[in-house]
Amino acid sequence: MRRLVLETKGVATVLFSGAWCPDCKEFRPTWEQWAKGTAGPLFKLEIPKGGAEWKDWNLTEIPTVAVFAGGREIGRIHGTISRKDLEKLQQMAKAD
Repeated sequence: MRRLVLETKGVATVLFSGAWCPDCKEFRPTWEQWAKGTAGPLFKLEIPKGGAEWKDWNLTEIPTVAVFAGGREIGRIHGTISRKDLEKLQQMAKAD
């Protein structure tokens, strides 16, 4: 998944989530609604408790949404994430 995200042309948005995470379950409808109207590659990566993905992606908590462009991370948000937060993150990536 990492290679796919980093080699994506344009802006790639990644949701780091976990089926075991109550905050992720609460955020899922917001993500799904936002994703319907969003262009560009969107990825969802399930993060297991204690999995290597935490270190690989430098995660401190989930849900986390990160935006990548040209193989580098442009920005990320985590915790309680609103639709407005997602839109701001996407705008930041477009401005880069």
